Amino acid sequence: MPPTRLPVACALVLTACSAALAAPDTADAVAPAAPGGLEALRAWARSATVGLARGIDSWFGERPFEDGGKVEQGRLELRTSWRRDEGFDVSVRLDARFELPNLRERAYAFLGRDVERDVVTDKPSAFARQERTLADTERSSYFAGLAVPLSDRIELRAGLRSAFEVYAQARYANAWALGETLRLDVRETVFWTDVDGFGSTTALAFTRALSPRLEVRWLNGGTVTQRSEGFEWSSLVGTYRSFGTDRELAAEALVSGKTASDAAVGDYGLRLRWTQPLYRDWLIGQFTVGHFWPRADAASPRESAWALGAVALMRF
Repeated sequence: MPPTRLPVACALVLTACSAALAAPDTADAVAPAAPGGLEALRAWARSATVGLARGIDSWFGERPFEDGGKVEQGRLELRTSWRRDEGFDVSVRLDARFELPNLRERAYAFLGRDVERDVVTDKPSAFARQERTLADTERSSYFAGLAVPLSDRIELRAGLRSAFEVYAQARYANAWALGETLRLDVRETVFWTDVDGFGSTTALAFTRALSPRLEVRWLNGGTVTQRSEGFEWSSLVGTYRSFGTDRELAAEALVSGKTASDAAVGDYGLRLRWTQPLYRDWLIGQFTVGHFWPRADAASPRESAWALGAVALMRF
């Protein structure tokens, strides 16, 4: 892990552990006083992003940031994972949305840090390398840009990633009720980068509610570009049981591959995931155990690998 990530990562580990020990046993319990380091980290993340949003807003006009400016959907996330065939990995992710008074009703700004490839292609988060407890071998970087909503379903985005490389996206998302308990969610993203040329990512999710707190989901995603060989695809079937706000048990089976690869099915596996609040409603923990069967190519034997993962997600 690069040295620049260490201060934030260490702070998140320590504060998340403190919060987990202090977390109330029931949702109705009175929360104890927050550990100082935890509150300080959250206040720092909030003030840093608000300061950045204020500076960006000043580029577009003279209206003061206090006139409707705000930071929304702020998330600071520390992920740790171990997989027998990949080893141990730690990664830090950041995401926030800025409402800017000088761009009000026209656009909003966004900022984050994530795996560069996943951001550009708009890959469904369930298929990201970190979600599959794979090491963060692909390049992670900061990114920022502007988004222009054309309607409730269509949005245009232009952004900068590492080394001031430009990318652009056009996103379409919609959902249809196919019955009282069945829903289809569709997301299509057409993107452009100087490396890939034009490309597109399609995601389809069928969700069937079995009860108010139990549902089954089938998610499929695929990406193709002008310069890629073959079609990258992933599929997942999962059962999800809610136990209240931010408390969920998930059991999933997933598979991924590439059509032009020697090993058309590259990786498949099973994972069990538990999510719960660690402190109040803004520090969430997630714990994963999985077993995967990866294969690099058709000539290689398929391996067997256990995996463990933990996430501390801070909302600010």
